[in-house]
Amino acid sequence: MIEFRLAIPQDFAELHKLNSILNDKSDCATVEQMVATFASNPQEIVCVAVNGTIIIGFCCGQLLKSICYPMPFGEITELFVLPKWRRQNIGRRLLGFMEVQLRTCGVMEIGLATGIRNENAQKFYEACGYEKRRFFLIKNTPI
Repeated sequence: MIEFRLAIPQDFAELHKLNSILNDKSDCATVEQMVATFASNPQEIVCVAVNGTIIIGFCCGQLLKSICYPMPFGEITELFVLPKWRRQNIGRRLLGFMEVQLRTCGVMEIGLATGIRNENAQKFYEACGYEKRRFFLIKNTPI
């Protein structure tokens, strides 16, 4: 049976492995960096899907507050399910669990960004009720 829960510090070694699969290994935070960020950023929510003792997926979200708006805004920053576990509604359930966590924090609107060519992700999110509404721009700022 798959369990959906909030991540705990002991999960981060396993989360690091999954993040290395999801993202370019050279661009990933270390386990220590992940734990430090988790401990210092109360605006981030990390949810995991667990089969027994094995984490098979994770979802990260941010609670964004602004002086300009009365309610916080939620952002899904990562969603990943191991390939072996895909097509079993785990991603949808993990996303739903995250949405509940964000709503508990007062969020009324949740956004996300995905690759412009990542049509599978776009179709997945649209099937989960997300719609294309905004244009997202990025600027690299060298240190």
